[in-house]
Amino acid sequence: MFLYFETIALIDGKLRNIDLHIDRMKRSILFHHGIEMTWNVNLKLSCIKINNKSKIRVKVMYGPESYHIDIESYKPVILNQVIVKNSNLDYKCKYVDRSKLNELNYNLPRDCEVLVVRNGYITDCLKYNIILKKSTEWYTPETFLLDGTMRTFLLQSGLIKTACIRIEDIHLYESFKLINAMNDFDESPEYPIKMIQIAKS
Repeated sequence: MFLYFETIALIDGKLRNIDLHIDRMKRSILFHHGIEMTWNVNLKLSCIKINNKSKIRVKVMYGPESYHIDIESYKPVILNQVIVKNSNLDYKCKYVDRSKLNELNYNLPRDCEVLVVRNGYITDCLKYNIILKKSTEWYTPETFLLDGTMRTFLLQSGLIKTACIRIEDIHLYESFKLINAMNDFDESPEYPIKMIQIAKS
């Protein structure tokens, strides 16, 4: 059984942000097992050849010594609601076991996402990092659950900044986007901040 996974966007035959994905894979193995990966991820991923102009989702499930790659077409989800829920989840690596995360969106429709709040600060949604707009600037929480590859890329590019954002201050922002490996800044819809709703206890 594989412990970790990466989701990588394949667009026009190119794997997006592949270096960031590989770095995270290596860090996950080193953090949990104290060893280097024994298989050449660059070589394995470079073998993926698809003559398709659409966006392809490449899922790499892996461990220290083995891996499995699944490939499927990708269709983005347009959200209608984001619900705020409190949780002390720890999700430093992309674990295959997402049971604790899935408990938070149990019985929710596909077009509804969950925004996790920890100790009063917003973190991430279950499948996305969140970025929020104030005036002309975009911010992402310092208190993230997972340091996503697209989040890292946008920070390195200077397109977004980090900030500590309390849930009680979310009204100070005008809108938000949800980003991940499959959805970059331009591909992600901009939603009004009022779409984020606190779940009733």
